[in-house]
Amino acid sequence: MQRTVFFSMCFAGLMAVPAVHAQTQMACTASAPTPTTMRSTGTTELAGDLILTCRGGTPVAAGAFPFVNISIFFNAAVSSRITVAAAGTIPAQTEAILIVDTPAALEQRPCLTNPCLNTDNVFQGRYDSFNSLSWLNIPVNPPGPNADRILRIRNIRMNATSIPPAGGPALAFVSISGAQVSSTLTNPQQTLGTVRTGVSYELRSALDGVLTGPLALTACNAYNSDLAVNIGAGAYSSPGGRTMLVKFSEGFPNAFKRRNLGTTLVEPQIAFSQDNPIISYNTESGFNNTTYPAVNGWNRVGVGDSGTTLRAVFTNIPAGARVYVGTREFATGSSVDAAGVPTTKARLTATPGAPFTPLPQDNAIDGGLKLVPSTGEVSWEVLETDVNANEAVAFVVVVAYGNNPQPLASTISTSGGFGPQSSATTATAGDSIPRFLGLIGPTPMVALNVCRTTLLFQFLTNQAGFDTGVSVSNTSRDTLTTSPQTGRCTATFFPTPFNATTSAQFPILNSPTLAGGEQWTFTLSGSRAGFQGYMMVGCDFQFAHGYAFISDFGSKNLAQGYQALVIPDRARLADPMTTAPAGSGEQLIH
Repeated sequence: MQRTVFFSMCFAGLMAVPAVHAQTQMACTASAPTPTTMRSTGTTELAGDLILTCRGGTPVAAGAFPFVNISIFFNAAVSSRITVAAAGTIPAQTEAILIVDTPAALEQRPCLTNPCLNTDNVFQGRYDSFNSLSWLNIPVNPPGPNADRILRIRNIRMNATSIPPAGGPALAFVSISGAQVSSTLTNPQQTLGTVRTGVSYELRSALDGVLTGPLALTACNAYNSDLAVNIGAGAYSSPGGRTMLVKFSEGFPNAFKRRNLGTTLVEPQIAFSQDNPIISYNTESGFNNTTYPAVNGWNRVGVGDSGTTLRAVFTNIPAGARVYVGTREFATGSSVDAAGVPTTKARLTATPGAPFTPLPQDNAIDGGLKLVPSTGEVSWEVLETDVNANEAVAFVVVVAYGNNPQPLASTISTSGGFGPQSSATTATAGDSIPRFLGLIGPTPMVALNVCRTTLLFQFLTNQAGFDTGVSVSNTSRDTLTTSPQTGRCTATFFPTPFNATTSAQFPILNSPTLAGGEQWTFTLSGSRAGFQGYMMVGCDFQFAHGYAFISDFGSKNLAQGYQALVIPDRARLADPMTTAPAGSGEQLIH
């Protein structure tokens, strides 16, 4: 009996040994208390902090701390900036960092050596693959059974474009190991953010009204003619004025972000440290400390290159036409405070994707206008914003052209969204942060219609002793305040009988350039001898009228004149025949 009791006691004692050993290991729990909302077109979106709270283990009073290894896999590509390039089999290092506990700024000690030291408390993550990061051989002193050790991971950036935009989760799958760490991690899967549409881009009227389609303008009626020839014009000319607005609206509060906590309209390039481990700064920059050295790229950790950039692209701007944009936000169409001042401040930048450099205005109209360059691209950087409000910001757009010569017919379109745009969707060393992929549009903005009058001369002849005289008048100069137009006419002949042979005998005939009030006259005998049939004349201006006079040579026996028919063409001004339906142009019926 005594032997049985003794054996049982020994067995119980042996079974108790693993329990004692387990108490010497840290047990950790993962959490993500501050998930972020990520913009659906962003490829470098900051995720929320991932926190491992560890308790237990045996504190080390002297000697090296035990090492901890952490690995994280994500459901999208990692795009945190690479600060140290890969070397051989050693992966690249990134701006994603692990902070032990919550050291104040002056108490933070970045690891600068290999292996890291006991005194180090900030560590760079390794870029193991397109969707994974790791921290290896991190010295961590176990806190013991009555205290917690906080391992906080910050500056994780992810490519949100591969996650569904209607609230899709940005997920992290974390594991931890080490001599004094339990391999069983509580809550290893965490949601670091959700993805939503970040911005809408729309065209609005000059008074912020709804536009149901492109603004229809006619090429022969000059519009903002002063700005068409002089970028430094002091005012809008008539007809003309502010053409419309482009409007960017947040999909959720704080989709517009400043570059840095210190960024303001007055000091757009200043950069403060964002070095409190527990604060979310709501800027394009993450956690960073301006006192960190350049060794291993620590000075670039968490640093965004610019604030949110609002990008607009204009296409199909024809020769002879110009597009201007406002250099700053415009109150009409923008979110404003109680004093009517826009809450989002944005300025046209010469360096999208890099620290802000203002682009000087070309004139002072509407707070400053800038001619859109030949690339058609402009960008405004957000310098101030209300992080708690859903905001919109609008910018003036002005179209300008003269009518001598006329611009070509075209439909000017625009696309917009966040910028800069980049195809780099994974971690890189040199690409700008933030960066985005995909614009909204293109949306037709202005339909610049050709000015044209088509005339039908029903019968002309230069046969059997008859001749025909033709006159085409540009009547755009009148007493009805119509703007004089300038253009040329082309006559196309349809001989009787009509076939390839007869058509080749009577090619088209072009007029000289006709200003308002001028005429083009010719005779068949002097230009297309032997012709008989009908003729159509197309003029590159409105309000052309034609007259034909047929007679025998010398007008001795027979003569007849008639006015050419005006055939309805593309949408045109009803003036000067205000009784005609708007957009129909003049129509003469005989």
